[in-house]
Amino acid sequence: AYTFSNTAQTSFTFKNMEPGTYILKSRINNSCDLTVFDTVKVTFYQYPSLQNSVLYRCDDNSFNITAVTTAGLGPNMYEIIGSLPTFPSIVTAPQSNPQFKIDNGSAYSLVRLRVVDACGNASINDIS
Repeated sequence: AYTFSNTAQTSFTFKNMEPGTYILKSRINNSCDLTVFDTVKVTFYQYPSLQNSVLYRCDDNSFNITAVTTAGLGPNMYEIIGSLPTFPSIVTAPQSNPQFKIDNGSAYSLVRLRVVDACGNASINDIS
């Protein structure tokens, strides 16, 4: 149990909490002497994963890629870090949008994606 008594602050930080469901009880000292309850669920952290990402190839050799992230802690940054063939290059700078449109007329047999979550942890997935 965590107990705080502070009339000056309205913001508190809890660190190193174990996974679980926590009920926070706050007492507001006003003319009504109101008690408020909030429920917070803390879960285990898992690295981000790109296992469900998809690549669609159109008849004109353009590609639509959608990076699908599970786990991790957002916001995420997405980038293309490689491809086969390597030329013309489709390597991108990190972006917050998980969708990529490649329209250079070239056919690629593999595209390598990377996601980096807000904790700085990354995951890579090859899409063929």
